[in-house]
Amino acid sequence: MRPQIISRTTFWLFFLMTATSLTAYAQVEPKLDDYARQIKACSNVPDSPGPGQTLGVKLVLPPGQCDPCRRAFLTRFVRPARVLGGGTVRNRTRIGNVRRLGTLNALPAGTDVVCELLPGGCPAPIDTGGGAILTIKSINVRWAVHKTVNGRRGDALTENTDFRAPTKDLDGTFILAPLHFAELSKEAPPAKLFFIVATITVTADKSLAGVITPVTSSEIPIEIPVPLSALQVPKVFVLFIDADFKRAAAIYLPANASLNRTTLPQQVARVSSTYESVRDSLSFVGWFGDYLTGLNTLKGVFDSTRWSLKELKDQESNLNDDDFIDNGTLSFNDQEVEDESSSLLLLGIQGTRVQFFQHRSFQGKRFTVRTGPAMTVLIRDFKNMTPIPPGAIVANSFTGTQANDSLSSFKWLP
Repeated sequence: MRPQIISRTTFWLFFLMTATSLTAYAQVEPKLDDYARQIKACSNVPDSPGPGQTLGVKLVLPPGQCDPCRRAFLTRFVRPARVLGGGTVRNRTRIGNVRRLGTLNALPAGTDVVCELLPGGCPAPIDTGGGAILTIKSINVRWAVHKTVNGRRGDALTENTDFRAPTKDLDGTFILAPLHFAELSKEAPPAKLFFIVATITVTADKSLAGVITPVTSSEIPIEIPVPLSALQVPKVFVLFIDADFKRAAAIYLPANASLNRTTLPQQVARVSSTYESVRDSLSFVGWFGDYLTGLNTLKGVFDSTRWSLKELKDQESNLNDDDFIDNGTLSFNDQEVEDESSSLLLLGIQGTRVQFFQHRSFQGKRFTVRTGPAMTVLIRDFKNMTPIPPGAIVANSFTGTQANDSLSSFKWLP
């Protein structure tokens, strides 16, 4: 059999591919990895920050230390088993992405801080112990915020939707949007863990025997845990005797609610004050202002309107049993909720639904109100049934002004 002949073109392609991979391998400098792993993340993140709070993380280069008022976080580093051609490398504790290393132009997207602009100027040269000297040229930092899955880093979140980062270099400043939600109650709900992640790449010039070669570290991730508090949302609806949420209000909570006539106004006032204080910082969250409108409308009921909290229940077959205005001994002159309601407020975590009926015992025409991302529905006047936001009324069989002064029963829906 004749020996197989490799073409000249194939030979040179094989040579170039091998040379490129070897060059990429040669440009990873372990001493730079050692240096990068000594970088500290110093955080002033409170124990359980809430949505809209400003969270600061400061990267401190060795041999610097964190200020006493800041907490330090160690780098969580995945030592690559190979770097030829890049790819994903796994070990028993963490997962890290090792990029394909070529020239310094292959740096990942992020903030590239040249050494002259680093705090304290350029770090001292590093002696590799093999006759080579490393002169650090820059620190590249790529910031991100991640979900957690089983306590470990999961998918990255979207900037300017899930979080805002007004400043990002060696000092990262972050504002997290409301990322998880809990029904308002007397007890504080558990926080949910997220990670702020700074991925660091150090570049340097390696000088050996008069030859200077650009070298780089692997990507070194630092994870800063952030146990974010939930946005608390009351599950409640209010029927008003007049349009535009005026004069008198009947308030309804589901049967399993933990709040009562005393604690409901207190808790609503508390969260209203808390979230109003971060309204401006959460301006990038489109629905947040609508949620505050609903929350403050409910707070206004307790501040100025004649109101009563009805019996906690998941349904009412006869709203004639509930009064807007109780005239005492003159019961024949009471103003009942049945056939007297003119406007509505509903608050609840997205997907909360209440169905209203024209007649007692859940009969006749009906409509369902459902909360969306803003977790608020406002119907200013049952005469025109125009909800805020649009689309919040579903399965509506009323037409024209039929719903005005025409409600006789309701059900909370699962």
